[in-house]
Amino acid sequence: MTQKITDRIVCEQWWPTNIYFKDVANYKEINKELKKNILEWKDKDKGIVRSNKNGWHSPGDMNKRPKYKIICDEIIKVANSIAKNEGYNFNSNHIDIDNMWANVNPKYSYNKCHTHPNSFFSGVYYVQVPKNSGNICFYDPRTENERMAPVYDKDKKPLKQCREIGYDALEGRLIMFPAWLAHDVDINLTDDKDDNRISISFNIKQYKN
Repeated sequence: MTQKITDRIVCEQWWPTNIYFKDVANYKEINKELKKNILEWKDKDKGIVRSNKNGWHSPGDMNKRPKYKIICDEIIKVANSIAKNEGYNFNSNHIDIDNMWANVNPKYSYNKCHTHPNSFFSGVYYVQVPKNSGNICFYDPRTENERMAPVYDKDKKPLKQCREIGYDALEGRLIMFPAWLAHDVDINLTDDKDDNRISISFNIKQYKN
């Protein structure tokens, strides 16, 4: 890329990391059915272990089960909007869910820091979020940036210079982010009687038509 000759100071931003979120309409009605189906699934399936500690992680075929179609359709709709914003090619390709799974995290459970290999975008949708049950945290992918950090005036540090950022887990919220972005989930420390933090995670890929 060739820059124009200029006598003024020019600032250009490179290597941005986009995190998207949307609050789903009618989420209370949707989540009531999702919660029922997920807990019934948990009672019948021992689940698998990935980044989850002390919590339940379902098999990754959730997107192929008809009873979850309503949330799959919402995810695909949002993913298509994001892909258009990112400039993906839609002439010979389309966006779809590669895999999807449910998470049931009772008190003292959490998810270790991890990424989602072999995907373009990943995401999470919140079904039930008790108070103090843990947020999702993302980490600066620029590892060389750790070598030396500048000192900023109090309360003037730019948000883009944060080493980590946390997003509140809110019922009905859908968050999507690059699959390579490292993230974890805080430990569930709720005192609510129903202490299960229930969410749905997924990966998005681009497929040839």
